Amino acid sequence: MPHVIIPFPDHDEVTPTSSDRFRNRLSALYRQRYGQPPSSEGVKQARIQVEARCDVGLQRELSNRVAQVNSHILYDLSNERHETIEIRPDGWEVVSSPPIFRRYRHQRPQVSPVTGRDPKEILRFVNIPEDQQSLFMITVASWFVPRISRPIMVLSGEPGTGKSTTTRFIKDVVDPSQVPTLETPRDPRDLVQNLDHHWCPAYDNLSTIPDWLSDSFCRAVTGEGTATRRLYTDDEDHIRRYQRCILINAISNPAFRVDFLDRAILIESLPIPSERRLPEMLLSERWHRALSGILGGFFDAISLALQRYPHVQLDSPPRMADFARWGCALAHGLGYSPAAFLRDYEAAIKQKWADAVESSDFARIVALIVRSSEGRRWIGSASDLLRTLRNRPEAVQIDLLPKVARTSEHRTQTSRSRPSGGWDRGVHRTGHEG
Repeated sequence: MPHVIIPFPDHDEVTPTSSDRFRNRLSALYRQRYGQPPSSEGVKQARIQVEARCDVGLQRELSNRVAQVNSHILYDLSNERHETIEIRPDGWEVVSSPPIFRRYRHQRPQVSPVTGRDPKEILRFVNIPEDQQSLFMITVASWFVPRISRPIMVLSGEPGTGKSTTTRFIKDVVDPSQVPTLETPRDPRDLVQNLDHHWCPAYDNLSTIPDWLSDSFCRAVTGEGTATRRLYTDDEDHIRRYQRCILINAISNPAFRVDFLDRAILIESLPIPSERRLPEMLLSERWHRALSGILGGFFDAISLALQRYPHVQLDSPPRMADFARWGCALAHGLGYSPAAFLRDYEAAIKQKWADAVESSDFARIVALIVRSSEGRRWIGSASDLLRTLRNRPEAVQIDLLPKVARTSEHRTQTSRSRPSGGWDRGVHRTGHEG
């Protein structure tokens, strides 16, 4: 989609040529020069000519909220003054925003950050177990780092544990929006709109994640794009590329696909003690008083991480190696031990597979089959497993039966030799049908 830079007296703005903003500015400039409004056909022809110049003009990558220029990180405050935070190894400062950011109407202006404060103040407003707090802090800090794959954060907990509030607070820190949480996308087109417009799309109360959505989330965190027809009447591709920070909250882990779990971190939201419960208005007031310091504290930590990052080397990096390497640098900036971060990250990787198996009705029925078999051992093909499941009343009653053997084989992948997952529970899937 063609974009242009519109100059104003105190700043430049980037806007698509299809936007009302571009049309209105074009009309205003014409009226200033000629003393009368342009015709609709004149505006249309002017847009065509501008788009023609875009085809042969300077091309540059546009970013949403966070960008990288050379070795510096830029964070768009999205305010009326068009200010950006420039984070360098020697500190950070507020600067005029370069014309590299796309903005959307849902985006809320970010508060003015204050340096020298402790970003761990956010932990006073969330209910995260102590042994997960460093991983939580480092994951949130990594969402200010562009061009890397970061884990999908899944906040899980019983009703009344403050999951939705925690989600909104994280969104306030990283990507403030007038629409802080999103509903489950109904189809890929809705999802693409979410991912294109939100740096940190946050989904509230997801009960299940269908396979197509799980696959799309995985592509979104690794930076793959999508191509759709621009219009139903033509064959021209509309290509969108994005690499996003995805936040989900749910009562329990809503997805069990292997590729999703490989890219997820499960964070528990604990029950709120009665003595800590506050009226919503009072909690909101305290949060917004603390937000400037929390944000500035994260920027201080990221500046320190930029100093440390070139010197971080991992002997045996995990699946999301870029996140692990940046996590060690961010741990230093946040006052945590990099070695402790790696231990916590490894423990979280193991635990999510155990949780996935324990939360899956399908895995539970398979475990019952194994325990009731001779020698507590069951060996068979996917077709054999499907026939065995059809004879289990528990599977029939809770509608667990796959329609075909291939689906039953796919569902067992969650229990396939993952650390502390199905391997420790006696479930192992080989790579062939027999």
